[in-house]
Amino acid sequence: MRYIWKGIRSVAGGKIEVALLDGVVIGIFVIRRDVKTAGSVMFLLGIGEILEEWTHKKSVVDLARSMSLNVSKVWTVVDGEGVVVDIN
Repeated sequence: MRYIWKGIRSVAGGKIEVALLDGVVIGIFVIRRDVKTAGSVMFLLGIGEILEEWTHKKSVVDLARSMSLNVSKVWTVVDGEGVVVDIN
């Protein structure tokens, strides 16, 4: 019902989106009483959502890592003078 509900909301919003197509396909298989195929489609859609979420999280982490500063030495003030020291 989740996929069908997303499809209905898509149409109600005046948009034709992938959610509408997913809902129509699952709805047709349920009406035809082909529960195995409807279940297979829902399973594959669920796997797709998991992979999309994992890819998004990994991309965010990789982007943050690539934007971080990779420095080994820093400037600091010791006894009123600026000196370069190891970051550790």
